[in-house]
Amino acid sequence: MADVEKKLVEKKDESAGLGTLLGFGAVAVLPFLRPFRNVGKIARALSTVTEKNAARTTVNEQLMPKLLPAPKEGITALTKSPKVQYQVVKKQPQIEPLVNDRDMLLKADAAKAFDYKDPQLKFGSALYDQIKMFPKEAASADDWIKFIGSKKNVKYPDGRSASIDLEELFDTNMAHFDKSGNLVGGLLKTAKDMNLTINKDLLLRQVKKNPFNELELRKFKTPSGIGRDIDDLNKGIEDVAKMLETKYLDETGTALAAPKIAQLRELVGNIRNQVNSQYNLNNINLSANSSEMKSILKNLSGQLSDPIDKRIVNNAIRTVNGVSESITSAVKGRSGVNVPVHATSSEYGTYRMLGEENPGEFVWKFKGKPDTINKDGVLDRSHNFGKYPIVHAMYGTRYTPQGAKVVSINEVQADIQQKVFDQVKGGATRVNKYGRETETGLLVSNLQPQRDLIDKIMKKGIYATDDELFQMHKAFNTLKSQSNVIRRGSSAVNEANQTAYLPFYNNKNYTDLALKTVIKEAADDGAQWVSVVPVEYISRSNGAVLGNQLTYGFSNGAGAFKKGEAVLPELMRKLAKQYKTEAKIIQVSKSNPNNPYKVVRSNEVSRYDGTQDRRGDVIEKYYNEHHAASFKTQKEAERFAERNGGKVEYIAAEDPANYVNMFALRISPDMLNKPMKLYKAEGGFIENVFKPL
Repeated sequence: MADVEKKLVEKKDESAGLGTLLGFGAVAVLPFLRPFRNVGKIARALSTVTEKNAARTTVNEQLMPKLLPAPKEGITALTKSPKVQYQVVKKQPQIEPLVNDRDMLLKADAAKAFDYKDPQLKFGSALYDQIKMFPKEAASADDWIKFIGSKKNVKYPDGRSASIDLEELFDTNMAHFDKSGNLVGGLLKTAKDMNLTINKDLLLRQVKKNPFNELELRKFKTPSGIGRDIDDLNKGIEDVAKMLETKYLDETGTALAAPKIAQLRELVGNIRNQVNSQYNLNNINLSANSSEMKSILKNLSGQLSDPIDKRIVNNAIRTVNGVSESITSAVKGRSGVNVPVHATSSEYGTYRMLGEENPGEFVWKFKGKPDTINKDGVLDRSHNFGKYPIVHAMYGTRYTPQGAKVVSINEVQADIQQKVFDQVKGGATRVNKYGRETETGLLVSNLQPQRDLIDKIMKKGIYATDDELFQMHKAFNTLKSQSNVIRRGSSAVNEANQTAYLPFYNNKNYTDLALKTVIKEAADDGAQWVSVVPVEYISRSNGAVLGNQLTYGFSNGAGAFKKGEAVLPELMRKLAKQYKTEAKIIQVSKSNPNNPYKVVRSNEVSRYDGTQDRRGDVIEKYYNEHHAASFKTQKEAERFAERNGGKVEYIAAEDPANYVNMFALRISPDMLNKPMKLYKAEGGFIENVFKPL
């Protein structure tokens, strides 16, 4: 017993540090004291971690205890307590939210002026949402593919589409499928080949790498209020003209200042013509026109003796100054919005239907050079609004007979996509480089455990066991196969067989993006409808060829050869179903119904019977009457017709001749207030979608 007591005391002096407690009685209390002393040590250690070490760790790392020693009992309490060890734990990267997680971003964005809103926040990814709702934190590639495959024709509780589209899987580089529906590439293919488990957060970050987030939306809009400014200007000049034509006449009854009056009216007409929907606002020569107008008015004022008459002229001068300042400010884009690039007279009757107000257009384009090859210079098309456009659309404002505002789509262009499509038809392959770093990192990081195992066993040399040698051989084979996966992924397609990669390659996908962008713009501008100008009213450069029939359709929404449904009407109808609204044929004005004096021009559009690659023969012609411009007074209309051609007609607001039939979608509040899903509405991952029945 004495020996035991002596050993216990030695251990106590060596490790516990409790002073010179001697004797069995002192030792007996140690089992009760030691646990409390350990707790104090642990508390101090944790305090050190949170207060001191936190300042030394990086943003992405955190020191955490590997294992906290449990309080010991009985005689084991006298043994030396292990030192608290720490390990570096990587913090989970913050997932940048897209749809479900971005309420605060959306609320902050809603408070901004429209022209400063973040266009990316107008849209969201159903793929992100579905991954977020996956019940596990990690799963095999097969489980992820099975889960994604089940998300066909699913909806959010409010009825909006929540299905996943194959093209989004390709654009995010998450999964590529061949024409038989086989998984042939992407992050999930790599994980499947290497038998890896994929974390949910990794896939959520992968969605964020979609190249859509590398795009910017450039808007070109006619500044609002310019029409009213010109009406005010015209009224001021007409007040002066009325006074001069009534009171200051020669013996024949002709106004003495007739030449000056004609000059003033012509100057107003010049400005009106330049800001009218058929002219480019960048070309307004406002300074010269307004200066000449003020010079004439000041000269007239100096010749008048009646103070009332002088006041009328001076009021007109003030109006010229005010309107000049207002229009100049608007045209320069005080809000950062550029004026339309294609709102020129050459575009009208070809790419636009005459008579609209406030012409606008936008382009989704890459902020910088896209990460892809530029075979045959397909990326060099710019359309005067910058390089690397994805899709471009033109539209304008019209009205229903009831006075509701309609934004009508004239044109959706994706010239680069069409050139890429032609090259793909010729056998070229699109290779998406966006998001590949995740796949590469996954591959490289998975090689390290095999290398570590091989290195460990090789160091043992002749002392390695048969089982260890077997494990090393197995690791060699795994390393070889995984290296082959890396090489196969990096050189799968020879660059000579590649064409440019751009997102929203599918015709329905880029048209869907254009339509939803117009809807967002129109809804914010207070419009009640979005319509599409049918193929029988504008030629779109080459008439009612098959491609135009397929995209825009006829007045009733019919597609190619007046059968089926065109792309834009189809997308409108499906959106109407999702958003509990309606898509149908409505009457849309040729020009502003409140301006009854129209300048009418004839228009002819031919319909062809050819295929996509061949225009074919003319099988039908459409003869239309367009309103080149509309005015409140007959004199204004006549002056416009004299300079620009056309015949003047009086067409009342309720006259059927003032309207044409267009397929249209009624805008619902949710279209303005909620993000809209990208990629085609019917979407959905469909296994073996191209497999023959």
